[in-house]
Amino acid sequence: MHGVDVIKLYSNGSPNATYLTVAEMRAAVEEAHLMGVRVTAHASSDLAIRRAVEAGVDAIEHGRGVADSTLTLLRQRGVLLVLTEWDRWLADQQVARLPPGQRPPSAQIDSLLAPGFDRVRRAARAGVTLAAGSDVYIDVGVPRGTAARHMLFAYAAGGLSPAAILQSATVNAARVIGDPRLGVLRPGAHADLIAVDGDPLADLSAIQRVRFVMKGGAVVVVPP
Repeated sequence: MHGVDVIKLYSNGSPNATYLTVAEMRAAVEEAHLMGVRVTAHASSDLAIRRAVEAGVDAIEHGRGVADSTLTLLRQRGVLLVLTEWDRWLADQQVARLPPGQRPPSAQIDSLLAPGFDRVRRAARAGVTLAAGSDVYIDVGVPRGTAARHMLFAYAAGGLSPAAILQSATVNAARVIGDPRLGVLRPGAHADLIAVDGDPLADLSAIQRVRFVMKGGAVVVVPP
């Protein structure tokens, strides 16, 4: 597949209301799986999510509009869910870039974020496996890595435990792309490691205090 690790389909499009058919997606999934390549689907309505799951995709990205019944279907089919939510801090960074007269009130920001936190809560309650994804492709005035990390705090606002959040960003994220060498500590793995100041299982904010980074077995950040 010319170096391709994952194929992403658009079950539905936005802002234009377009859909791939189940047959179209199923054909793409079957051919990709034949070559050992996993398939995810952008889906931002319940119909788009359900059709993509019926077509056999390995993961759903975004998942906005998902119904509880569809979450049950994801769990039954073993389809991973990549919820790309924002936390309040990240939303505030974006709002601060607006002219003062265009900044929405605090209560409106909270109301816009609440459905995302509820999606996390409902997905976890349904037993769906969550994998971390930020979707922060716009400039919010902070480094992209910082912005992406704050997606994990949106998961926390949705009630996920620190352990579940860390799993979503490591072993579960590795499952999305089908690379067993990611997200684990064992011989033959990629040896991508970080060390933080504190215990992230007790206090998730410890992931904000990175002190050591190893990439591919090479140390790239060391303590000062």
